Amino acid sequence: MLGQFDGYRDVPGVAPGSTMDTFVAARLWIDNSRWRGVPFYLRTGKRLAASGQRVSIISREPAGPLAGKLPCNANVLAFSLDGSGQIDLTLLAKKPGPGLETEEAHASIPLSSLSGADPLPPYVRLIHDVIIGDRSLFTRRTAWPRCGRWPTRCCRTGRRWPPTGRVPGDRPRPGS
Repeated sequence: MLGQFDGYRDVPGVAPGSTMDTFVAARLWIDNSRWRGVPFYLRTGKRLAASGQRVSIISREPAGPLAGKLPCNANVLAFSLDGSGQIDLTLLAKKPGPGLETEEAHASIPLSSLSGADPLPPYVRLIHDVIIGDRSLFTRRTAWPRCGRWPTRCCRTGRRWPPTGRVPGDRPRPGS
C-alpha cells in the first residue's frame, strides 16, 4: 500500500498537486529455500506516530486447544536496531493450573545496559565507521545496480491511494 498523508500538499515547498507517496506498508517475501513462505512486513514513511527501526519475528498461531483463541500477533520477538539497541519479547503465557487462560508477558534487554557497552547514536556510528574505514554496514558498489530494481518493480505494481484520512502521527491501521 502506498499513499500520502492528509496535509502533505500544504507543507511549504510541496507542489499543490503533488502525488509523491509519503508512506508505504508492504508485505515482501524472499524467494529462496530458507525463507520461502515467510512474510516480511515493511512500514515506513513521513510523520508517522513513532520513529524506530525494528525487526519483529511473529510466531504462527499454534495448533491444539488454543487455536483460534489467541489475539493476533500474540508471540513476538523484536529487535530494536535504532540507537543503543534493545531486544524485546512479548508472548502469551498460559497461567499455571488446569485451565487454558493466557496472559501477555513482556521481557526487555536494553543492550546499552550490558557491561562495557558504549552505544553511539545512529549518525555518529555511521560517521565513525566512515572514519575508521569499516565498510561492513555499507552496500558494495557491485550491488548498487540491484538495489533499485525491486523497489521500482514494487512501485509499478503497488496499490496507490490518494490522501484518505491519514494524518501526521497516525499509527498503522490493523490489517494494513
